[in-house]
Amino acid sequence: MSKFERALDNAFEKRKKELGRPPSLDETETLRQQLFQEWLLSERFDDLINYIHGYYADDGGFGDCAILSEGLRKKGDLRRIERLFNKLISNRTAQFWRLWPKAKDGHIGAMRESSKFFAAAMEAYAGLWHGYWALDHEAGKDRVRSEMLQLQERVKPKPEKHDRAVKQKRIDKAEFWKVIDRSRKAADGDPEQQLESLRDLLTRFTAEDIVSFDRIFGEYHARADSWDLWGAAFLIGGGCSDDGFMDFRGWLISRGEKVYEEALVDPESLVRVVRDHDGVCQVEGYQYIGADIWAAKTGKARDDFPRHVLADRQGTQGTPWQEGDLAQRFPKLTEKFG
Repeated sequence: MSKFERALDNAFEKRKKELGRPPSLDETETLRQQLFQEWLLSERFDDLINYIHGYYADDGGFGDCAILSEGLRKKGDLRRIERLFNKLISNRTAQFWRLWPKAKDGHIGAMRESSKFFAAAMEAYAGLWHGYWALDHEAGKDRVRSEMLQLQERVKPKPEKHDRAVKQKRIDKAEFWKVIDRSRKAADGDPEQQLESLRDLLTRFTAEDIVSFDRIFGEYHARADSWDLWGAAFLIGGGCSDDGFMDFRGWLISRGEKVYEEALVDPESLVRVVRDHDGVCQVEGYQYIGADIWAAKTGKARDDFPRHVLADRQGTQGTPWQEGDLAQRFPKLTEKFG
């Protein structure tokens, strides 16, 4: 669940108490639109993009995309416009190509479903093209037009040369951290932008490599499931739910092996790490990126992504805490963030 959806749930419960009854469907939609506009005015662009990517992954969302894209165009933020639409295009075209072989053979259900994903992909392409048009980006317009024509003609894109160039390189733990470091440097340390840098890097690997990357990520993500790190995340973020702690561990991995290992030994080492662009250090998306790219590359559904059986863990490790214990437990973090 995205941060926007969690905030909407909280707003729904608050309105329910005020009304003394559950809000109607129209009232709920009005509440959602108001919250969307509030977050847009607050420039919570990345949170809104994450919401759209999750909620409208396969289709829909035209109104929300148009509103958000307009806000980004006013800021001249082409990078986020590309991030908004490229993932939708990737998801929707992957679903289309997954169904196309059966649709081409006359399977009624596949024809119906593939048409839906085709239309949804074209809608996302059109949104991206309009962003390029509004910001006078001719190369972007030409690329989108070319890809739309290929999809219109049912021509599946061939792997790019750089895909083949790295085909023999396997992702082990050493290579995992190299990829993480390269993605961070390409994004100048910005953890939200790093997601897109990481996406670009991973698309150059084979589907098998992406599965390996996700398995290694899962091992490190599980290893960081400790009460000490959760306490650090709580202080840094001014609160941290269980979902937020998952996002925090994704952020921690994105900072690199040295930061990760030091934080596992001493969470207060994060005093020297957190920067303004890190925000609350809860970045949603790192734990899903492998499945997203694998689905786009293979043309299969994300639900078909191989799942990994991790070593048995007995929940969050270490000694639980109460909020009142944190100042004594983590004095340096409390002084900086408390």
